[in-house]
Amino acid sequence: SFLHNKEEKHMTNLTLSNKTAFEVTANKAHKLLESLKKYEPYKSANVKDVFGNIKYSGSNELNKINRFELTYASILTNDEKDLEKLIEDEISEKVYRHISALEVLEDIADLKEAIFEFNVKNGLSRAKYPHESLEDVLNETYGVILYQEQVMKIANIMANYSMGEADLLRRAMGKKNFQIMEENRAMFVKRAIKNGYDEDKANEMFDLIDKFAGYGFNKSHSAAYALVAYWTAYFKANYPSHYYAALMTSEMGNIEKLGIYIEDAKRHGVKVMAPDINFPSVKFRVINDKIIFGMTAIKNVGEGIIQKIIEEKQKGVFLNYEDFVYRMKPHGINKKVLEALVLSGSTDSIEGNRKQKYQIISKILEVATKKIKDDEIQQMNLFGGAKSSIEKLSMPNVTEFDLLELLRGEKEFIGLYISGHPLDKYKEFIESYDNIKIKDLDIDKEARVGIFGTIANIKKIITKNKDLMLVFDLEDYTHKISVTVFPRQYQEFGHYILENEAVFVEGILRLDSFGGEETLKLNMNSIIDISDINTSPMYKVYILVESKDKVKLGELKEIIKEHSGKHRIFMAFREEEKRELIELSEKLRVNPSKEFIQEVTRLLGEGTVKIKK
Repeated sequence: SFLHNKEEKHMTNLTLSNKTAFEVTANKAHKLLESLKKYEPYKSANVKDVFGNIKYSGSNELNKINRFELTYASILTNDEKDLEKLIEDEISEKVYRHISALEVLEDIADLKEAIFEFNVKNGLSRAKYPHESLEDVLNETYGVILYQEQVMKIANIMANYSMGEADLLRRAMGKKNFQIMEENRAMFVKRAIKNGYDEDKANEMFDLIDKFAGYGFNKSHSAAYALVAYWTAYFKANYPSHYYAALMTSEMGNIEKLGIYIEDAKRHGVKVMAPDINFPSVKFRVINDKIIFGMTAIKNVGEGIIQKIIEEKQKGVFLNYEDFVYRMKPHGINKKVLEALVLSGSTDSIEGNRKQKYQIISKILEVATKKIKDDEIQQMNLFGGAKSSIEKLSMPNVTEFDLLELLRGEKEFIGLYISGHPLDKYKEFIESYDNIKIKDLDIDKEARVGIFGTIANIKKIITKNKDLMLVFDLEDYTHKISVTVFPRQYQEFGHYILENEAVFVEGILRLDSFGGEETLKLNMNSIIDISDINTSPMYKVYILVESKDKVKLGELKEIIKEHSGKHRIFMAFREEEKRELIELSEKLRVNPSKEFIQEVTRLLGEGTVKIKK
């Protein structure tokens, strides 16, 4: 309620559930912020001082936050919110009340459209108000009714409602009590006419407040969300590594959200490293501004083993592979645990690559076991000599796993890709194609879609007719969707469906309501390996040429000739306000391979090649 003005203070007693969304918000934010306090430089600072130094105005601080975007999806709600895009696209001036208003806008699709209608973008146009008498009430939200308090105040100004009457009106609208609403319409219109408003305007305003009253937040609720959003944005802007480490720790049990945060961290220049036996931690931690993955996430490595690794490390660093296994063998480390540690990348800080260590797992465990038994015999022998050092094994002369094998190991034992992503080598290629990301799928907009991704979790199903069909997950960088492959499609395309394979899938979206929860799924029509997609001549290649790049047309022509193929080419020339689209002759057709896209991108810049049907 700290944002309420004097006239609004008595409005705070609004109907709330016993477990409000803000209680959930506060709890999640509290966990995040408490985690942040444990990281340097917070340890040496008084918590109140840290929060006391946060600035809520001033272009320097706000611009810095703008660069890092206002991302707080995981903290404020259980649903994923794309508030950062809304802020970036629609309102560039970051002031506290804008964030508060955007909390409501993010939840209400109609209001997202309304903000465009009122020309709020960048503050370049004046807002439109339903009536001049309401400007003071709606000024901070640019003429859009967002808050429940605004609904009540409008009823007070136009129809002389007391605040008690206005609150009853708000409740009736929120609960869609049509009988009470119709009674109030008659009263509202009658009183408004008496106050000098015409009947049409009175009815129009009642319809307008009816539209928004059922959706609007109370202002204190929205303001509280906004404050937490500002706090987290502040930490993200000023202490990004520690912010992301705390955020990831708060969602350690949610692999999908961890994937989103890791990609977002990378996008903001924060490196996320595999777990490390020489920097062991249950939680995510920061070392030299790099985030070290928490060891609890490793499959087959229990908390007991992790705690023993931490205790042993406190006695001294693990010098090499033999030293680590020898010191951990008495604590129960076995082949299963060691495989998980090696293939997850947890032993990368000691000598040898993953493949070398993996190949001698059985041998090194055998040597460590023998050494421990020898030590026990020596201790029993009163006149035994001093303990000998553990035998140093020679590593096999093998090169490291290739990147795809490294990533498979990480995915198997951590559930995520750390060293990279199978789609990385196709990134420019994928971004050039007219396709949709999994997180942007919307059955209301488009039922037939094409999606790039990697295959995971293949499950075979035998139908009643004894035919074979499949279900698998298609994953991109941050999200996944379940794909159903019916028997006919399986017979035609089954050879493409392999674990971790990078593919392009086309199909029909459907809404699955199994178990009372609605989930988007995809019925596959076709699938093709990413490297083979350029063989389909149905795709057309569009190349953007800015006026400054016309001098490079000769080089561009040579690139096209070197990658001759069957795809039509359209040149889009842009010069100031002039736009021109020209299709090249049949002699100049191209194979839009990854190499072609990379060469054109190097010549003309990012985003200059687009491939569409």
